[in-house]
Parts: sequence; C-alpha cells; structure tokens
Amino acid sequence: NFITLPDTGESIYALIEYFDDVYVFMPSKIYKITGETISTMAVSVVSQTAGCVARNTLKHARQDMIFLSYNGLYTLNRVLMSSNENTIDVTPLSAKVGDTFKAINWDYADKSCASVFNEQYVISFPKDSATQNNFTFLYNFENKNWTIQTGKFGQVASYTVGDVDADSQLELIIGSSAQDGQIYKWPNDDVWNDNGQPFDSHIILAPFAGGMPESRKRHKFFFIEAEASGDWDLYIWYRKELRAVITAGWLEKTISLNPNISGSATAIPSFYPVNSFYPVTAFGGVSGVETKLVISDGKGLSGQSKYIQFKIGNNGNSNEHFKLFKFIYYYRVKKPRP
Repeated sequence: NFITLPDTGESIYALIEYFDDVYVFMPSKIYKITGETISTMAVSVVSQTAGCVARNTLKHARQDMIFLSYNGLYTLNRVLMSSNENTIDVTPLSAKVGDTFKAINWDYADKSCASVFNEQYVISFPKDSATQNNFTFLYNFENKNWTIQTGKFGQVASYTVGDVDADSQLELIIGSSAQDGQIYKWPNDDVWNDNGQPFDSHIILAPFAGGMPESRKRHKFFFIEAEASGDWDLYIWYRKELRAVITAGWLEKTISLNPNISGSATAIPSFYPVNSFYPVTAFGGVSGVETKLVISDGKGLSGQSKYIQFKIGNNGNSNEHFKLFKFIYYYRVKKPRP
C-alpha cells in the first residue's frame, strides 16, 4: 500500500505526527495526511511556500513544531476555531532577525541542527561561506528574545539532551565539529555563553549475555570497523559484570589506530596473535583525510563471566571524532559441569 503525493519535483525531508495526523515536509511545501486506514486517508496542502530544509531543526516546542525554511524559522501550530473544529497555521518566527537567516550557506543548510531546552529553542547553521555550522541563535519562548551564542556553540555538529555524568540532571549536550574528541554539556541553568564542560566522547554498548545469562562465557576476540579523520587513537574498555555506575569496573585495552599504518586493503582480516591493523578503504592515509580502518585483537580478553560490556572512545587525548560501523565480539560458552 502507498499514498501518492502531488508531483512537486522535491524530495521528502521530514515526517512527523502532530495531533494524530502525519505531516510531510519538503523544502518548500508541507502536506498533511489524515485518516486511519488506507481507504480513508486523504492528502491536503498545508503550505505551498514554507517547507523544511534541515530535518534536524524540526523540533516540538510547547504546542508548536519549529523548523528551518528558506525564509528563516517557521512554526506549525494548531489553531482551535471552535470546540470541534481546528485549522493548521504556518507562521514565520524569525522575522525580527531575518537578515541573519538570509546569510545561511544554503548549499550546506542540511547540516543545520537544533534543540529545545529550558524553554528555549537553540539552532546552529552554516553562515556566509562556512561549510560547517558556525553560528548559533537562541530563542527564548518567555521573553521572545534572540541571543547569539559563542564558544563551542560556534562549532556545533549535533544536539541532544541527556545526563552524561550520572548526576540525575538533564543537560544540553553538544557534539562539536571541533576535532578535539570531546562532547560539551551545558548545565540546567542560565549559563550559555561559554565553552561548556568537556567530556571525552565515547560509545557504551549494551551488556551482552548471548541470550544465556545463566552461562559463563570465555571471552575471546573482538573486531572493529571504524572511521575518523587524521591521526587518531581508539581506546577499548570492557567490564565483565553488570554495573549501575557508568564509570566503574572498566578494564582498558589501548589500541592506537593510525591511518599511516600499512596493511591489507582488500581482505577482512583473520585473528592473529598480535594487534593487526587493516586499512579497508584508504584515501591517502595522511592527516586530515578520512580513512576507514579495521582492527582485530587476537590477544584475547582476559577471563570469563556471564556478561561483558564494551566502551569505545578516546582517553583524554586531543583525538578527532570517529564513526563506529561494526563491532563483532567472539566468545565461547563454557559448558556447565554436571
């Protein structure tokens, strides 16, 4: 089953559900899909002039949806006409600071990103000739003021809201395009114009029990496929028991991944008795050039346990960002004694 939208010649950039209807965002148009079954569904036009050009700017704030369009920020909101009737309005939000939004580098506008935190909408975008987000605006819903943000807000690659230091407080988290291997948090208060508090970036995988939490596993090898730019180090930690505290119980296996290390560029490696490095896709192998590496560690993971969990990231060095594509863990189930 499928639904046919009007032939606009544009791609779909975002889909959302808003008050039980589905909204389809294209760069310059918005459509609404209503109905509960295929036979009752209908498509209607919401806007023929304002669409969404960066899906990571589409955020739910109070009763509105805010998004970046070619003419700046817009809100999509439901207006009650009576007790049983309503309509959808699309209205400009950033007219007061419209000249700044006109200076967006539209060739890279899809990198723009936003978040809603503490009754404020914060958006970062590439301004003038920049190809990465280099400018950040913060809109306050209470006083309707716009403020320019500085520090690491000038190098934002992504936003999220969470608790990175286990203090039971939500913070605004920034993934920075500054290649320093760190994320930055802004605490739950009114301090914005600074460089935030740095945290080493890392990925923590879910605890693994192999579907058999009652059985002990003999830990063998792991296999990683990752990518980064320039010279970089990747650190692997593992722990063999469940812990409620994120920072406790990790054992470190330091692995220096350097794009200049030579190796097989074709074959997926087997396990060897020493650390081996395999550039699967090399683009010159020099600093600043993205290089994908595959590593297998054949030294073995010490001991055995019912669970194992991995953390992957840096270790306080000025490392650059990395992408993790694949992580494979090899183990053997220890047969219980009769």
